Amino acid sequence: MIAALETSSYDAIILDVEIHGELSGLSVLDYIRLTRGLDTPTLMVSSNNHWEEAFSQGADDFLEKPLKAGKLVVHLNRLLRHVEQETTIENYGPFQLDTAQQILTLDGLVIELAPEEYELAATLLRNYGKVLSFRKLMDSLSVPEERVSTKALVNRIVKLKRKMNLHKISGWQLEPVYQHGYRLICTHNDDCIS
Repeated sequence: MIAALETSSYDAIILDVEIHGELSGLSVLDYIRLTRGLDTPTLMVSSNNHWEEAFSQGADDFLEKPLKAGKLVVHLNRLLRHVEQETTIENYGPFQLDTAQQILTLDGLVIELAPEEYELAATLLRNYGKVLSFRKLMDSLSVPEERVSTKALVNRIVKLKRKMNLHKISGWQLEPVYQHGYRLICTHNDDCIS
């Protein structure tokens, strides 16, 4: 579970308090909130009455097992709706995403982006420091997959790098990872995402 949190981002997380293995669900929740500082909506489940512990450690919701599929879906949808209503501005160092209006700014100045460029920028910023495969980047686009070749994706990324000023001198760089994809990195500590 911890390894998955290091390499991917999630819209929501469901944790069982009684996870079998080295870490309990509460330990994983601790890691999510305190170590990683993530505010990903988290639903805790348990066959025992651990709701006080779960909420005190930062869980957003709690369900007692056995779970009914319909009830689980209702709780997840409520969590996701709550997050969508709350979050319209996301800050990433000098970059700011306005998710409601699909606008990207750099140091307060609007960067003119095509819809596909905005989707790529949002995916790269949300996965800062992680290697993103060509497949993951293609999946982030709302255009049909058959309309996007690897060459077309690379061309979009080249344009996006220029528009976002992503080069070593600026302190932000979109680093190609040979035969895999790209990784957004920060080379100046004072501008990096904390």
